[in-house]
Amino acid sequence: MKKKTSHTPLGQPIRCAIYARSATVKQASEDNSIARQVRMCQRFAKKKGWIVRKECIFTDSGKSGLNANSGLKDLLRVAAVRPKSFDVLLCTAIDRIARDTRLVIRVHTAFKKHGVEIRFAEIGLPQHQIPASPDTKEIRPTPSSCIGSPEGLIYQ
Repeated sequence: MKKKTSHTPLGQPIRCAIYARSATVKQASEDNSIARQVRMCQRFAKKKGWIVRKECIFTDSGKSGLNANSGLKDLLRVAAVRPKSFDVLLCTAIDRIARDTRLVIRVHTAFKKHGVEIRFAEIGLPQHQIPASPDTKEIRPTPSSCIGSPEGLIYQ
């Protein structure tokens, strides 16, 4: 049985960038290591039939989630270039982009301006961020959190 591939409206396979961030440099064996995050995103993209090119994997190691770090800024610069290098930005979880909801919203707005969606490979949300129902398809900013669905969180 042939694997189903996701496509853009123009019929092209979805091109995906990956962003991984860890707060400490020495998280190599921990759950949020850069390598683990990248592997998880690559598996998720492969399962969806998305294309990930090595030059579209951006990381920030030893960086706080309270600021827009260099890897994320580099991704935004690449997203602004035409023709686009990627259609979707994939992270393991929303807190890998930022720990500040206002910053996540600003980052989302900037990528959306360039026609890039943000998706998340795992839920891994704290209890106060669990979706209200399994039918929820989007993450919508709320005063204290964001919500999402189990099918690769969508932030549109």
